[in-house]
Amino acid sequence: MAEYIPGISKQKSSDVGGVRDYARATLGQGLMFGFGDEAEAFVKSLVGDREYDEIVQEVRADINRFREEQPVAAYGAEIGGAILIQRRTACRSLWC
Repeated sequence: MAEYIPGISKQKSSDVGGVRDYARATLGQGLMFGFGDEAEAFVKSLVGDREYDEIVQEVRADINRFREEQPVAAYGAEIGGAILIQRRTACRSLWC
């Protein structure tokens, strides 16, 4: 039997579900109506030395992995981001 060590998780840690993934889901996919991956790749291609097509494929793979490993968090953040922009637009048109 394995020895218990306080503060050490026995579960496999994952790099999925961090702040970067939530920001991509909320800001990129939700607030930007699904164009966040293209926007992120465009900016990275301007400031880096890699090609846009290579970066956009990498970003999309990260987004898909986040959706597969944590679907509730991923889709919840996307829907939440979309609701935020719709609510803001509705308030503007209704003088909220």
